[in-house]
Amino acid sequence: MSTAAADSVNHALEQDIQRIRQLQTDGQYAEALQAAQALSAGAEDRYEVLYLIARSQRYLGQIDGALQTLTRLE
Repeated sequence: MSTAAADSVNHALEQDIQRIRQLQTDGQYAEALQAAQALSAGAEDRYEVLYLIARSQRYLGQIDGALQTLTRLE
């Protein structure tokens, strides 16, 4: 992959992460969880995505799921 293509992918990923953070800020945790889970399919190695999933799960009362997600950060 060329540097320009990689930069484009990283920029798009960062935009998606910002959008998910905004959903969480707005209290839209179900939507944020869905978006973060979809994003994680292509960004398994990004700790931010896993953190956003766990955070949404916690606010939705899915404590066990959040803890399982956090173990994937290790």
